[in-house]
Amino acid sequence: MSEAEFERWLLEQLERVEPVEAEVKPFANPGELFDYTHCWLLGKTGAGKTVLLHWLHKLAVDRGFKVIHRDDGGLGWLKLTKGPGAIKSRIIAWAPEHNGDVCEIEICASNVEVRHFPIADPGWLIEQILSSEERYHAILMFEALDAKSKPYEVMFWEGFLSHFLDELATMHPSEKGKVILSFDELNDIVQPRGFELGDVYRRLRAMLEFHIRKVRKHHVKLMFTSHRVKDIPPGIRNNVDFLIIKKLRYMYDAYVSLNYMLVTLKKLFWRILARIKAMGPDEFFMIDPEGNWDFYTVPNLAEDHELPYYRVKHQINMEEELNPKPLRGREKWAEVRKWIKATLLAMKNRIELGTEAYGRIAERLGFSSPGPVGNTLVHNIFSDPELKGLFDELTELSSSRGSEIYSADARRPILAVRAK
Repeated sequence: MSEAEFERWLLEQLERVEPVEAEVKPFANPGELFDYTHCWLLGKTGAGKTVLLHWLHKLAVDRGFKVIHRDDGGLGWLKLTKGPGAIKSRIIAWAPEHNGDVCEIEICASNVEVRHFPIADPGWLIEQILSSEERYHAILMFEALDAKSKPYEVMFWEGFLSHFLDELATMHPSEKGKVILSFDELNDIVQPRGFELGDVYRRLRAMLEFHIRKVRKHHVKLMFTSHRVKDIPPGIRNNVDFLIIKKLRYMYDAYVSLNYMLVTLKKLFWRILARIKAMGPDEFFMIDPEGNWDFYTVPNLAEDHELPYYRVKHQINMEEELNPKPLRGREKWAEVRKWIKATLLAMKNRIELGTEAYGRIAERLGFSSPGPVGNTLVHNIFSDPELKGLFDELTELSSSRGSEIYSADARRPILAVRAK
């Protein structure tokens, strides 16, 4: 059954079900929402999930959390600078710079300070945020990069998360405080398996899937939004503690997202789905890890006041970083030598890198696949005393271990590790 056929069947079932009766409560006290770890906001475009996300930020800051927010464009969080939902403390907007090229942005809000950070050094930014007394930090990457440089944002977030986790692992719990990592439209930078736009997207997805459980030990909570269920990889969505649903375009998304949390409710499950289908634009449904659920309303920040004026005066270009110029001469050999040495050391220490890893190394060296290489590269290896020494050690070890030796041109030996 296709998704469209399932959607039609689902709507037919819901027509026969009486929606569950539930009082819609004002969402002023989030209860245990911040006692758990991860929160997912699901809803169609224009349903107000980003407004709700920003409201949760305000509640989190009021409770002593430090919020690190990935802006998806539009700087909607600026509505938190005034009105009933305002964050009273100073807000830091981080804009990137690179090799003297600075993202210039003007924000007309008295309690917002624009600071700059080196885009190629996310570790520096993390140190600044974690040591800062300010509790709300918005990282402006989407607005800061021009159209040709947009994919670089994913490279930045991969580096940011790597450094962030390394930093947390070395800190005492008393130094970490309470941190929320917030991603508006997480699906922009993380795609499900098989639908990634490139290797860096795969690495970032795998990193989040692996570490989403690990960060619990470091008092870090993840909040994110998406339009569809299938936008978020199962390894991430299945580790969510709180699920929040705004108005949806397809009830398929409500069925899939709730099925593993409300499956024990049987007939009530269908009545809840029917009530979600009938939700008003200002309502949302929330369920916790224990299966407790309710319907709520939230103050509409968009109608309370206008967005403060802002303007991006200059975007930065990272096109060359995305497509680096090929290395030449000595500079090229220095880069290639580093990878050859790492590969030889892995072989020497019997580290199984696997076919995929050797493929990536071969691609880095400029070859379409691992295997025999050209005479020039072989000559350079044998002319380098350190590399030749490693190669000779491997040649001696291979005769005793039974590894296979292949010939590059029927004269010079090139070592290949036999799969176990």
